[in-house]
Amino acid sequence: MSGKIQYTAELIPYAEALSHFENEASLLDALKMARIQAYGKIQHHVDLPDILSSLTLIYFETWRDCAFDGVELSGVSIDDNGCDNPYFIRDIYIDKTSIDSMRRLPKSGRGVQPKYDWDSFWCAVAYHLYAHEELDEPIPNSLRDWARNAKSIYSYIWNGSETPADTTLEDKLRPLFDSINSASTTPIEAAAKRFK
Repeated sequence: MSGKIQYTAELIPYAEALSHFENEASLLDALKMARIQAYGKIQHHVDLPDILSSLTLIYFETWRDCAFDGVELSGVSIDDNGCDNPYFIRDIYIDKTSIDSMRRLPKSGRGVQPKYDWDSFWCAVAYHLYAHEELDEPIPNSLRDWARNAKSIYSYIWNGSETPADTTLEDKLRPLFDSINSASTTPIEAAAKRFK
C-alpha cells in the first residue's frame, strides 16, 4: 500500500451540471475561479482530422479567455512559428466531485467580513507561482512591481470591485517575496511569529 490518496473524478455533462447551480452565470463563475474542474475534447481548426479522443483538463484561464456558446469553447493559441492556431473544446464534462467539494466550503461566519477576498488571492498567488513558466506574467523582480501588478495579474479576484492599496499588497506579499529571493522559509516563519 503506497499511502497516496487516490482521486477519481465523477464526470457529468455540462448540461447536467447546470442543475447544481442557481444559473449558468454562477456555473461559469465557478469555472473561471477554478472552484470546480471541467474536462473536454480539444480540436484544432487546422488539418488535424479528428478531435482528440481523450478528455483533457480545461484550465480556468481558458474559461476566462475563450468564447463559450453553451456547447463549445473556442479560442486561439500561438503555435511554435508564432502563428494563430484556432481551436475549440467540445464534449465538456464537469467534475461533480469538485462541485460537491465547493459546496462543502464553509460559508461566511460570524463577525466582520474582511474587505478583500484574501483566501482567493492566496490561491491565485499559489497557482501563479506553480505555473509561472507557462503564464505570460512571470514573478516581477521587485516587491513593489509585484504589488502594483497584482491588481491586473489577479484582477479576476477583485471582480471589478475596489482593490487593496499597493502598500497593503506589498505587506501581504513581502514574506513570500523575501522567501523566494532568499530561497529560505525564514521570512515566512518570522511573519508567522509576528502574527502569533
